[in-house]
Amino acid sequence: MRIPEDDDRAGRLVSVFLTQHSPVCARVFNDLQKESDASRFDGLIKIGIDETSYKKSHKYMTVVVDHDHNRVVRCGKGHGKEVLRSFFDLLSDTQRKSIRVITADGARWIASAVADRCPNAERVMDSFHVVSWMTDALDEIRRQSWRDALKQVRQAPKRNRGRPKRDERVNPEKAAAVAIKQARYPLLKNPDNLTENQRVKLESIARSDGRLYRAYLLKEDLRSVFSVKNHDVATKLLDGWLFMLADVGFQR
Repeated sequence: MRIPEDDDRAGRLVSVFLTQHSPVCARVFNDLQKESDASRFDGLIKIGIDETSYKKSHKYMTVVVDHDHNRVVRCGKGHGKEVLRSFFDLLSDTQRKSIRVITADGARWIASAVADRCPNAERVMDSFHVVSWMTDALDEIRRQSWRDALKQVRQAPKRNRGRPKRDERVNPEKAAAVAIKQARYPLLKNPDNLTENQRVKLESIARSDGRLYRAYLLKEDLRSVFSVKNHDVATKLLDGWLFMLADVGFQR
């Protein structure tokens, strides 16, 4: 089973593979469990760690990939600190010391196991999870905007009975609240995958809720940072993103 060179895709690919091909995954797991040749751990420099569920989320597996050679080097049954420690315990001191970079999500059990067994390695948050956290923050901002809009609906003066006048906007506060509620998918989806109707909803948010739309732009700019392959360019983009984050005053 081969993993693409893009580090941020490794976890997603493993997850899809295990979910859709559990019989194959079981064979891979068994083969790696039976393999006793410790030389497969020689020369590990950049590795990725990801936990995933399979068989309708009833079983878990911790997968370790070798980013430099695009291969799976370990499938551990279960997940958690002890499972990851058991992987590092298979390595000799020399093999552990050769590992310089470990990509993973922000789970504390991963941080603890790495600090305990491989303290010289630099732990790096993989881009998939970083963007996912920004997406979660964006959705929380959307929900707050929706709650604020609902307050406006409750506080809006009731209009007089009768037919509305020509060009009179009926319940504009309610329309704004509904627009925010319906903007969840347009805000969270990849822009390339938006339908025409979703694009219209996104444009409406851009006109009516500046703070929410700026949060959306921050999410997309962060995705752009991780799509750049040049280190210097990516660093400049990230510095600009952090400046913009502070400038708009977001706390998350």
